[in-house]
Amino acid sequence: MPALATAVATRRVSLPVCVTPLLLGVLLIVAMPPVWAHSALRSAHPAVDGVVEGPVDSLLLTFGQPVRVLSDDVSLQGPSGVVATGDAVVQADRVTVAVPVTGVTSAGQHVVAWRVIGADGHPIEGTHSFTVTGPAPTPAQPAEPGGAGVTPLSTVAPSSTAPTPLAAVPVSPHPSEPAPSPGAAPLAAAPADTAPVDTAPADIAPAAVTDPDDAVDAPGADAVVPVAGVVARWLAYVGVMLTGGVLVFAMLVHPHPLEDRGALDRLLVVGAATMAVGSVAQLVVRTVVVSGDGISGMFDVDAMAIVADGGLVPAATIRIAAATLAFAASRTGTWHRLGGPGFVGLTAAIGAVLSFQLTGHTASSEPAVLVRLADAVHVGAAAVWTGGVASLLVVVAGRRRASRRVDVLAARFASVAAASVVLVGLAGLALTVIALDTPTQLWTTGYGRVLLAKLAVVGVIGAIGAVNHFSVVPRLAGGAGTADGALHRLLRVEVAAFATAVVLTSALVGLSP
Repeated sequence: MPALATAVATRRVSLPVCVTPLLLGVLLIVAMPPVWAHSALRSAHPAVDGVVEGPVDSLLLTFGQPVRVLSDDVSLQGPSGVVATGDAVVQADRVTVAVPVTGVTSAGQHVVAWRVIGADGHPIEGTHSFTVTGPAPTPAQPAEPGGAGVTPLSTVAPSSTAPTPLAAVPVSPHPSEPAPSPGAAPLAAAPADTAPVDTAPADIAPAAVTDPDDAVDAPGADAVVPVAGVVARWLAYVGVMLTGGVLVFAMLVHPHPLEDRGALDRLLVVGAATMAVGSVAQLVVRTVVVSGDGISGMFDVDAMAIVADGGLVPAATIRIAAATLAFAASRTGTWHRLGGPGFVGLTAAIGAVLSFQLTGHTASSEPAVLVRLADAVHVGAAAVWTGGVASLLVVVAGRRRASRRVDVLAARFASVAAASVVLVGLAGLALTVIALDTPTQLWTTGYGRVLLAKLAVVGVIGAIGAVNHFSVVPRLAGGAGTADGALHRLLRVEVAAFATAVVLTSALVGLSP
């Protein structure tokens, strides 16, 4: 492996070699068909905007992917107010949510408000309506001798009468809270000469998707939670990239890592600690978001059970274990070699990189093999690139103070960084093709706009790397006295840009295309 790294590092990577694969990848965005899958509402019983003869004794919601639900996260609003319902339960097929209706569904329009946790960890919420026809059920009463039976509570207009549009019915933003009574009159009160309107079920509108570590939809929710979600993911990503990148830099790039052992030891410890803290923070924030009750939901047992049933717990466990092993390796003094503690640390870092496949879009997208391969390459190459730049920065800073040369080390890393750029770009393009149904989503959706911002920042990072590779490194090799200062300044800008790119990534993984 050291011989291979040396062979790679001694070759200059030309600009066409870097750019050509990326240009080919761009063509895939236009050429490939959409294959992304989401946990969207596919059907409902009673049907969305449908008309059903009452009474209604249950609600069924069927989604496109497996979901999880809290027992009180589906509610029903009728013409006269909230209709009592039982606990929402996910059926054996894992895509259908069943809710018993225990209250009276009187004639008129009813609104279902629901909130579920999708297969990718995103809370998804939405509302839809249906119309009940026929008299409301009443308790049987004996008829008086010689008299008529009990008079029905209401007289219902013909079923061709149009239901009140959903937009006209006030609905609570959170399904567990009662909504105000509709302002429009019930269907039963519609005048007989009302013009018939087509009541065919309409297309299901896209449900609102909430960032799994961010927004809490409970009224008055703590404003700190959205920020905490992004910070938690940022810490996890930065920790994994620093840990993996430092290990690769010391073992495969630096020809004499013991000469800069102190700086690399400290950076490895920072990476391991950041990874562990971010992973624990993700678990806490995810529980808060799933509960929907703000910071107070941190101790919600039902929310904890849903989080435990997903992929975040094993992913966080892997990262915490990897952080522990990396920290232990950093204390040995021999982790810089590809063997013994170093091998254990590198293996743990690879596990941490792969742990991201257990959560988010990667865990629920198709085709699974392509998505997982692209994600592993994308995160792994980004770790080598990001952690390598951070490692080179601290080494260059120390060597400048000691007036020691950095040209050989910079030349070796420049070629590794160039290869990482190509891999990050190709894998990122593959994930983009899978995520977007059409290229227009790049500028018409929040996901696309954040992705474009990330691509712009990564472009700046790539441009800085190109300047280092094609200008600064040759000047260092030629003995230019000011080149090491230029390298140090560019590396500092590059690290700041990497931090920004990871912030955008942390926001991106919580959005739905």
